[in-house]
Formats: sequence, C-alpha cells, structure tokens
Amino acid sequence: MATRGKKRINAVGLAVQQPKLPIETDKRKDFRGKWVPFFKDDNNTFPNDCAKRAKRSSTHNALIESKVGYVVGEGFNAHRGAETVEIEKEKNLSDYLSSVNNHDESLIDVYTKCARDLITTGNFAVEVVRSGGQQFIFHKDITTVRLEKADQDNRINNVYVSPDWSKIKKNTRAGQEEKITIVPSYRYGSNESNSIYYCKEYSPEMRYYGIPDHYSAGLWVDIEYYIPKFNIDKFKNGFMPSAIIDLFGTEPPEGMTAQEYLDKIVEKFTGEGNNSKILFQMLDSQEQKSSIQILDNIKDGDFQKLHDLAVQNIITAHRFTPSLAGIQTAGKLGSVQQIQTEFEIISNTVIRPYKDKLLRVFNTLIKEAGFDVKLDVHTSSPVSVTSLILPSEVMTINEQRKLLGLEPLENQDVLQTKQNLQ
Repeated sequence: MATRGKKRINAVGLAVQQPKLPIETDKRKDFRGKWVPFFKDDNNTFPNDCAKRAKRSSTHNALIESKVGYVVGEGFNAHRGAETVEIEKEKNLSDYLSSVNNHDESLIDVYTKCARDLITTGNFAVEVVRSGGQQFIFHKDITTVRLEKADQDNRINNVYVSPDWSKIKKNTRAGQEEKITIVPSYRYGSNESNSIYYCKEYSPEMRYYGIPDHYSAGLWVDIEYYIPKFNIDKFKNGFMPSAIIDLFGTEPPEGMTAQEYLDKIVEKFTGEGNNSKILFQMLDSQEQKSSIQILDNIKDGDFQKLHDLAVQNIITAHRFTPSLAGIQTAGKLGSVQQIQTEFEIISNTVIRPYKDKLLRVFNTLIKEAGFDVKLDVHTSSPVSVTSLILPSEVMTINEQRKLLGLEPLENQDVLQTKQNLQ
C-alpha cells in the first residue's frame, strides 16, 4: 500500500519492437472482407513496405536494379519450334510487340515493370483487356492488388483493386478515393472484357501471396537506411551528441514564451555551421548555472562494422555477388574470369527462374493474341571473352595502329610475335 503524501515515481521504459514474420491466413476471424489481406498483422501493406525499402537502401536498390537489368537482358527473341524468328520481318508480330496498349507501351516495357514488381515484392500482375477481337496488355502495380478468398474448388475467381490499401487495411468499406474494384481472374480464352493475371513466388505456408528471395535481409536493409539517417541528424545537430540541458534560475526574455526561448537556443547551437560552438554563461550566482548531461555512446567504428555487415547480408540474401551488382569492395576488383564465372552461376540459379516465371505468363498471352511463336530473353555476360585476348596476338601492327588512329607503316601487316621481335 502506498504511503499517503509520498510522491510516486513514474518510470518510462523503452522497448525494441520485435519484427513480425509474414503469416498468411484466410480464416474468417482475421478479416471481414471477401479479399485476403497481404499477410496477418502488417496492416495489409507488405508490398508497399517492400517498395519503400527498395527506395531507402542504396545496396538493396542497386541489387534490385541489377537483377531487373539481367532479367530484361537484350529484349525479346522469338522462336517457332526450333526455328529462330526475325521479329522485324513479321509485321503483325512486330507491330503488336511494339505497342500492346493505348499507353503506347511495348511488350518489353510491360515485361520490365512486371520484372521489377516480382524481384521487389515476390509478386506481379498483368491486366488483360479484350476489345473488338483484340487483346491489350497492361502492367498492374502490385501494391494495388489483393486476391479474393479461394472457393471450394481452390480457385481464386476475382481480384480486388484499389489505389491505397494502407488506408483500407482490413475493412470491407472504403472511402471515395480508395474505392475497391472487382476484376475477374484471368482465364485463357475467356470472354471477359478485362481480367488480371496474378503470379507469385512460391513459399511454404503462403497460399495466396509470395515473398521475395531477399526478404530475410529486411532488417539489414533498414539498418543501412538508418545509419546515414542518423548521421544526417548529427549534421543537423552540429555533431553535438544528445544531451539533457537543465536551465536554473533563468527566465525567458521579455515578450517570449518558454517554448520560444528554448527554440531560439536550439536554432542557435544546432544545424549547418553551428557545430563545435562554445557557450559562455555570465551568471549572478551559482544557482543560475545550467546542468548538462551528455548522452553519447556511439562510436564511428561500430557504425562502419555494422554497415559492412548490412551490405554483406543484403548481398547474400539476394543470392548475388558484389561484382555483378557493380558494388566493389576496396582493393578487390573482380577479374574478367571471375565475373564471367559469377555471371554463369547467377544466370542459371537466380536470373533464369525469374525469366521462366515471367515468360510463362507472357507466352500464354502471346498465344491467346493469335501468334504461334514463343518469346525468350537473352542476357549477355557483362564482360566479353575478347577481354581475355591480347590485341598483339591476333592483330597485325598496322591493325593495332588503325585502332589508335595512327597511319600504317610500310611492311608492318604482320603479327608482332616473339619470333618477329628477335
């Protein structure tokens, strides 16, 4: 029992929120609508969070863009059986691939957007519009799409589309700006005027939605974002460590409130150009002195180690290599042979599965549009085998001089071999 008259101490505790793993459920108690939220307890914003992380971490963004570049490669090639088709010589096919919707987008434009969604969030969606015997293809921003609960035959019959699910969350009703539109799921050869083809990465326990391969590095992505943000805050605070300042026996100047007085002090001693300033106090008595407690236990070396760990774990989660992403470690430039070997491994284990998932969808759509070809995407190695060949071993002296913009020499149309030099 508390003693009457005694002051109670109010304690404030700071706790770190534990990260929540994505849990998928279609149980009725977990949502009130007919559509399934993007994982439980994440406010239905998982793809939005993935897109946000892609913008906030330089390493993470570089890896995503590198993957997209390799998945898109040099664009589409067409095949009819074992025969390679020259697209530009088949006018109907060429015209269709160059403009697949009324936004004047080519099929490779739509493919590229879908590749970015798939790599960033583990999901992508294509909207198919049928009109006047023609088929039009649009990319559908994955953050705007949610799936209907599967029926008794385990079929998802409809897709729910809204511009901002973060405001709707798990509610069945939405405001005017967040209106929910129901669109049928894509069925090959159906008569629906428009439908959505939804595709996801497979992951155990995930029935409706996919998660990206790099999801395990989510916290490391956040760490890489918060380190520079912390340093920006240090710049704004003049590199002064956090502190508690108590002012005793001091009243604000006449005409100023206490808050205005404190704001003025902060403005004077923080921000650009205000670091390392000295504060002098001329006081009438000891009781007027300020009490300052410095709160600083951050070491730059610790941050550098943490940043290096974050970068390494992000690269590992992406199943990529620093060299292929254009991320070089100090003093470690990848050799041509190393980059070629890494490319072969990544191309077969990471890039090819992305391509297969995307091309399965786009080849289905091409077939429904009436074309008897199959599309593929070729990605060249970032380095060529020609880099391993010395010009002096395969080119004459005059051919080498021509490359350098020099005039040819008489009787120098020969290889500069060791024998010739003796």
